[in-house]
Amino acid sequence: MTAHDILRIPPREPSASATPVAPADASLSRLLSLMLDSPSGTVAISGREGESGIITAMQLLDACASMMPQRPESSTITLTCAPGEFLASAVARAVEDADAHLLDMNTLPSADGLLRVVLRVSRIDPAPVVRSLERYGFTVSAAEGDFNTDHDLALSRLEELRRYFDL
Repeated sequence: MTAHDILRIPPREPSASATPVAPADASLSRLLSLMLDSPSGTVAISGREGESGIITAMQLLDACASMMPQRPESSTITLTCAPGEFLASAVARAVEDADAHLLDMNTLPSADGLLRVVLRVSRIDPAPVVRSLERYGFTVSAAEGDFNTDHDLALSRLEELRRYFDL
Protein backbone atom coordinates (compact mmCIF):
# COMPACT_ATOMS: atom_id res chain seq x y z
CA MET A 1 0.00 0.00 0.00
CA THR A 2 1.40 3.37 -0.96
CA ALA A 3 0.89 6.85 0.46
CA HIS A 4 -1.36 7.56 -2.54
CA ASP A 5 -3.60 4.60 -1.58
CA ILE A 6 -3.78 5.75 2.04
CA LEU A 7 -4.77 9.29 1.04
CA ARG A 8 -7.74 7.88 -0.87
CA ILE A 9 -9.16 6.16 2.24
CA PRO A 10 -11.86 8.38 3.76
CA PRO A 11 -11.34 9.34 7.41
CA ARG A 12 -13.15 7.04 9.79
CA GLU A 13 -15.11 8.19 12.80
CA PRO A 14 -14.86 6.08 15.96
CA SER A 15 -17.97 3.98 16.53
CA ALA A 16 -17.42 3.23 20.22
CA SER A 17 -18.36 5.72 22.93
CA ALA A 18 -15.77 4.47 25.42
CA THR A 19 -12.20 3.24 25.25
CA PRO A 20 -12.30 -0.38 24.07
CA VAL A 21 -10.78 -3.11 26.23
CA ALA A 22 -8.79 -6.06 24.87
CA PRO A 23 -7.25 -9.09 26.56
CA ALA A 24 -3.48 -9.20 26.94
CA ASP A 25 -3.19 -11.91 24.29
CA ALA A 26 -5.11 -9.95 21.60
CA SER A 27 -3.53 -10.02 18.14
CA LEU A 28 -2.16 -6.96 16.39
CA SER A 29 -4.98 -7.05 13.83
CA ARG A 30 -7.57 -7.12 16.63
CA LEU A 31 -5.86 -4.21 18.41
CA LEU A 32 -5.80 -2.20 15.18
CA SER A 33 -9.51 -2.80 14.68
CA LEU A 34 -10.26 -1.72 18.25
CA MET A 35 -8.03 1.34 17.89
CA LEU A 36 -10.03 2.51 14.87
CA ASP A 37 -13.20 2.36 16.96
CA SER A 38 -11.69 4.12 19.96
CA PRO A 39 -12.70 7.76 20.50
CA SER A 40 -9.55 8.37 22.58
CA GLY A 41 -7.15 6.67 20.15
CA THR A 42 -6.17 4.16 22.83
CA VAL A 43 -7.01 0.56 23.76
CA ALA A 44 -7.11 -0.61 27.36
CA ILE A 45 -5.48 -3.96 28.04
CA SER A 46 -6.79 -6.19 30.80
CA GLY A 47 -4.92 -9.26 31.85
CA ARG A 48 -2.95 -10.92 34.55
CA GLU A 49 -0.66 -8.97 36.81
CA GLY A 50 1.82 -6.87 34.83
CA GLU A 51 -0.17 -7.21 31.59
CA SER A 52 -2.63 -4.36 32.18
CA GLY A 53 -2.26 -0.92 30.70
CA ILE A 54 -3.08 1.37 27.82
CA ILE A 55 -1.83 0.99 24.23
CA THR A 56 -1.61 4.18 22.19
CA ALA A 57 -1.82 4.65 18.44
CA MET A 58 1.92 5.41 18.35
CA GLN A 59 2.72 2.10 20.06
CA LEU A 60 0.60 0.26 17.49
CA LEU A 61 2.35 2.08 14.64
CA ASP A 62 5.70 1.10 16.14
CA ALA A 63 4.55 -2.53 16.31
CA CYS A 64 3.45 -2.44 12.65
CA ALA A 65 6.72 -0.80 11.59
CA SER A 66 8.76 -3.44 13.44
CA MET A 67 6.99 -6.12 11.39
CA MET A 68 7.97 -4.42 8.13
CA PRO A 69 11.47 -3.01 8.64
CA GLN A 70 13.11 -1.12 5.81
CA ARG A 71 15.81 -3.18 4.13
CA PRO A 72 18.07 -1.34 1.70
CA GLU A 73 19.17 -4.61 0.08
CA SER A 74 15.64 -5.43 -1.06
CA SER A 75 13.07 -4.38 -3.64
CA THR A 76 9.28 -4.28 -3.70
CA ILE A 77 7.07 -5.81 -6.39
CA THR A 78 3.30 -5.51 -6.71
CA LEU A 79 1.36 -8.05 -8.71
CA THR A 80 -2.34 -8.48 -9.39
CA CYS A 81 -4.37 -11.61 -9.96
CA ALA A 82 -7.85 -13.00 -9.50
CA PRO A 83 -8.37 -14.29 -5.94
CA GLY A 84 -8.88 -17.84 -7.25
CA GLU A 85 -5.55 -17.75 -9.14
CA PHE A 86 -3.41 -16.73 -6.17
CA LEU A 87 -1.11 -19.42 -4.79
CA ALA A 88 1.50 -18.28 -2.29
CA SER A 89 3.62 -21.31 -3.11
CA ALA A 90 3.68 -20.39 -6.82
CA VAL A 91 4.72 -16.82 -5.96
CA ALA A 92 7.48 -18.12 -3.67
CA ARG A 93 8.67 -20.56 -6.34
CA ALA A 94 8.82 -17.79 -8.95
CA VAL A 95 10.83 -15.58 -6.58
CA GLU A 96 13.23 -18.41 -5.73
CA ASP A 97 13.69 -19.23 -9.43
CA ALA A 98 15.22 -15.76 -9.76
CA ASP A 99 17.75 -16.57 -7.01
CA ALA A 100 15.98 -14.34 -4.51
CA HIS A 101 14.30 -14.86 -1.17
CA LEU A 102 10.75 -13.79 -0.36
CA LEU A 103 11.07 -11.46 2.65
CA ASP A 104 7.46 -10.21 2.98
CA MET A 105 4.15 -10.89 1.25
CA ASN A 106 0.97 -8.90 1.90
CA THR A 107 -2.33 -9.33 0.10
CA LEU A 108 -4.84 -6.54 -0.36
CA PRO A 109 -8.18 -6.56 -2.13
CA SER A 110 -8.48 -3.94 -4.87
CA ALA A 111 -11.57 -2.05 -6.01
CA ASP A 112 -11.79 -4.03 -9.28
CA GLY A 113 -12.20 -7.36 -7.47
CA LEU A 114 -8.63 -8.46 -8.09
CA LEU A 115 -6.14 -9.34 -5.41
CA ARG A 116 -3.12 -7.09 -5.09
CA VAL A 117 -0.05 -8.85 -3.70
CA VAL A 118 2.88 -6.78 -2.46
CA LEU A 119 6.17 -8.66 -2.22
CA ARG A 120 9.49 -7.67 -0.77
CA VAL A 121 12.35 -9.72 -2.17
CA SER A 122 16.05 -10.02 -1.34
CA ARG A 123 17.33 -8.45 -4.55
CA ILE A 124 18.19 -4.81 -5.06
CA ASP A 125 17.32 -5.13 -8.75
CA PRO A 126 13.74 -6.42 -9.08
CA ALA A 127 13.96 -7.07 -12.85
CA PRO A 128 14.93 -10.79 -12.67
CA VAL A 129 12.13 -11.48 -10.17
CA VAL A 130 9.63 -9.55 -12.31
CA ARG A 131 10.57 -11.66 -15.34
CA SER A 132 10.22 -14.86 -13.33
CA LEU A 133 6.81 -13.85 -11.94
CA GLU A 134 5.61 -13.05 -15.46
CA ARG A 135 6.84 -16.47 -16.68
CA TYR A 136 4.68 -18.01 -13.97
CA GLY A 137 1.66 -16.11 -15.33
CA PHE A 138 1.41 -13.31 -12.76
CA THR A 139 0.73 -9.74 -13.84
CA VAL A 140 3.25 -7.35 -12.31
CA SER A 141 1.73 -3.90 -11.88
CA ALA A 142 4.65 -2.15 -10.17
CA ALA A 143 8.24 -2.74 -9.15
CA GLU A 144 10.39 -0.56 -6.94
CA GLY A 145 14.13 -1.02 -6.56
CA ASP A 146 17.45 -0.16 -8.11
CA PHE A 147 17.06 -1.40 -11.68
CA ASN A 148 20.10 -2.48 -13.70
CA THR A 149 22.20 -3.07 -10.58
CA ASP A 150 22.96 -6.60 -11.74
CA HIS A 151 23.82 -5.31 -15.23
CA ASP A 152 26.17 -2.65 -13.82
CA LEU A 153 27.84 -5.21 -11.54
CA ALA A 154 28.30 -7.61 -14.45
CA LEU A 155 29.86 -4.85 -16.58
CA SER A 156 32.29 -3.89 -13.82
CA ARG A 157 33.29 -7.53 -13.34
CA LEU A 158 33.82 -7.97 -17.08
CA GLU A 159 36.00 -4.86 -17.11
CA GLU A 160 38.08 -6.23 -14.23
CA LEU A 161 38.42 -9.57 -16.04
CA ARG A 162 39.51 -7.78 -19.24
CA ARG A 163 42.16 -5.86 -17.28
CA TYR A 164 43.34 -9.08 -15.66
CA PHE A 165 43.84 -10.78 -19.02
CA ASP A 166 45.54 -7.70 -20.49
CA LEU A 167 48.32 -7.96 -17.89
